Amino acid sequence: MRGFMCILLLASALAAGCSVPGEGVQTVAFAAPQNTCAPPLAAVWNATVAASGVDNRTVVLDQCRVNLDAEGSLESVFLEYFGVAEGAEQFCSARYVPEQAELSIWQDGTAIHPASGVHPIAVLAAIEDLPFREIAFGEEGLAIFAESQSGSLRYTAEYSDLFLLENGTLEPLSEVAFSTDRPWYTIIVARRTAPDLVTTEGDTTGVVSRASTVPEPPGRRSSFTVFTPGELAQAETVVRMEGR
Repeated sequence: MRGFMCILLLASALAAGCSVPGEGVQTVAFAAPQNTCAPPLAAVWNATVAASGVDNRTVVLDQCRVNLDAEGSLESVFLEYFGVAEGAEQFCSARYVPEQAELSIWQDGTAIHPASGVHPIAVLAAIEDLPFREIAFGEEGLAIFAESQSGSLRYTAEYSDLFLLENGTLEPLSEVAFSTDRPWYTIIVARRTAPDLVTTEGDTTGVVSRASTVPEPPGRRSSFTVFTPGELAQAETVVRMEGR
């Protein structure tokens, strides 16, 4: 809920034309290099940390979302992270849209820095390491979402395709279970769907979903969950797919 509210605040401030740090949002000009085989997320992060003024050594990722179009080009990046700037703890929400060539950052000085977590570049590097040439983008492109988790959670291939990402390859997993207060991060890759179609006839307005209702066979689902070796090292249970 905190992350959702921060994105709403950021969007509202940008819509109002705010670009003054004292008013909550800082907007700077930035153009990331064009991606070749993977989105240029390291470059986006370097610009983000420089603009936000946080000490890069103190940063912990909360969550991020990366949108790619059907050709694999970067459409947008959203980042939420904690860090320390001039001795004060900060919670930052950043948005980068290449089409606008702008990087916008909203900061909250009342946030409590988490005791543990990973640096954003670790997760962003994992996303860059995805084998994009082997992933079906679909007509609307991909949405990649990563966030920290903790507690007791069990993932099973019965409901979502699971993979270990290592050295640019995806190894199918059957089950992963965690039970720890130490955060781990999941990366969810999903084919984006077209927006719902709104129809109006007279005084009646209807919404037609364009999402597919056809059941998806395991191993070929339109979304899947990825773990890195470092995250699986924290798991209680890791079961690889039979025959692999």
